[in-house]
Amino acid sequence: MSNLHVAWAKLLFEGFVAAGVHDVVLSPGSRSTPLALAAGANEALRVHVVLDERQAGFFALGQARVTGRPSVVVCTSGTAAAHYLPSLLEAREAGVPMVVLTADRPWEAHHASSSQTTDQIKLFGDAVRGFFALGTPEAHELALAAVTRVAAQAVALSQGPVAGGVHVNAPFRKPLEPVPGSPIPELVAKPTLRLETEARLVPAAQDTLADQLAGARRPLFLAGPATEVVGLHVLASLQNTLHRTGGVLLAEATSGLRSETSLLHGEALLPRLETDLAPDVIVTLGLPVVSTALQNWLARTPIPRVVVAQAGWPDPWSRADLLVPLSLPAGLDAVAHAWGRPADSSWHDAVRAADAALESAQLHAFESGVLDSVGALSEPVIARRLARALPASSALVIGNSLPVRDLDVFGGAVRARCLHQRGVAGIDGLLAGAAGTASVAAGPVALYVGDVSFLHDAGALALLAQARTPLVVLVVNNDGGRIFHELPVAKRPELEERVNRLFVTPHGHSLAAIAAGFGVKSERLDRAADLDRALQEALVHPGATVLEAVVPPAQGTALRTAWRAERGRSR
Repeated sequence: MSNLHVAWAKLLFEGFVAAGVHDVVLSPGSRSTPLALAAGANEALRVHVVLDERQAGFFALGQARVTGRPSVVVCTSGTAAAHYLPSLLEAREAGVPMVVLTADRPWEAHHASSSQTTDQIKLFGDAVRGFFALGTPEAHELALAAVTRVAAQAVALSQGPVAGGVHVNAPFRKPLEPVPGSPIPELVAKPTLRLETEARLVPAAQDTLADQLAGARRPLFLAGPATEVVGLHVLASLQNTLHRTGGVLLAEATSGLRSETSLLHGEALLPRLETDLAPDVIVTLGLPVVSTALQNWLARTPIPRVVVAQAGWPDPWSRADLLVPLSLPAGLDAVAHAWGRPADSSWHDAVRAADAALESAQLHAFESGVLDSVGALSEPVIARRLARALPASSALVIGNSLPVRDLDVFGGAVRARCLHQRGVAGIDGLLAGAAGTASVAAGPVALYVGDVSFLHDAGALALLAQARTPLVVLVVNNDGGRIFHELPVAKRPELEERVNRLFVTPHGHSLAAIAAGFGVKSERLDRAADLDRALQEALVHPGATVLEAVVPPAQGTALRTAWRAERGRSR
């Protein structure tokens, strides 16, 4: 038997590198031996070994959210590949690039009860943007050219026109390891990769936008979770657009666009945005907003709305007037150039003043004890102090359920770069995703997460234990899924016991102790001053730190209710 499969796998990874891949996330297995050896031998690649394929998928997503490039995840044949499905669903809905490379058995092993063999052809169905089935390695000239072409195609398809996951299936026959005494053939193929730019779309978008924006003078830009890497070019386009249009930006923390220059209290401002401070056009950016109140407003408002989004069709209410399928910088530039009338500066100033008054009211609520408990930790306090503790050089990975909502309502301006798993809005893979982010981030990384999410992905603590740069996991322990207390089912007194048992599911675990069992530095906290100190220490500690912030189980719901009452009085 020749070493053709060794050279074939080497050529495949050369194609990935030529297409811009830097990271491979590998889960060990036998059938993937040629792929593992080829990836490990390529000096242009960083190979990250993750035992659990489910965690590996979310680890790769954590990397792609920072780099904007797909990582290639590699696994063996059989059930291993099936564990990628949750992360591929997230990649599809969030518009995050990812390439899944699954090893497979040759055709003769199928349909014969061969061990670790199942049908992997189009295994992920519509969860991926595309599927490529490689044959078993062969030395035919066209096959050699095609293997690098497929690598380039997979990377390109994962990045657009709508980003997401791509599946490449690669069967191999034994022997899988290099054969002693048999030469390894030198296979050479020059991969080519050509991507269409969106420059040709911008002029057409400007013409269409000009018609839609005609007469508008009060533009509200509403930014939900980001669908692309938010870099300086995005921020520059945003500032230029706001300057040209005189618009006001209402940015959720998940957008990565929130700062001191944006509105901070969208939900609290809503009664006035529906009445005396109503905009005359709404431009939504990225994925749909997290806030239920803002979602309900967008579902019923007659105000014309333009959607600017690189990925998907983010209009779950089917009420948008225009969809502009451009990246954020190109879409914002198109809006700016299409704007035809001077802005209403008095409206702009009044909206900003109303938001500033709400910020002052919230600060007073913290200082007066409405949102605080004499130095003890509360969920609003945790959100506020975390946002203030993180430097601009850091990345903040935001968990779903209550953490993302508390950060948005109580966090104020966030200097850190925010990343959020909002595609399918699941609680799975959050620790693994943060570990992936930390593996490629230039500065410290923090994960803000709830206790149920933490327990769901506790196995990924083994990944956190491998971190070599500051990685802070701030987990709010309110003993269960307290977000269910915010839902209508919890307002029914006769269902209280069942809601607690079937939905909230109190666990009673010490999360710091669980982390310590994996060798991760951890600390259990219940005082605000201790949180400040622990965050500062963890942000410079060369490795992972789990900070378990313990709060009374029912306190969060009561404090959120108190703030809603307080802000009602401040308007």
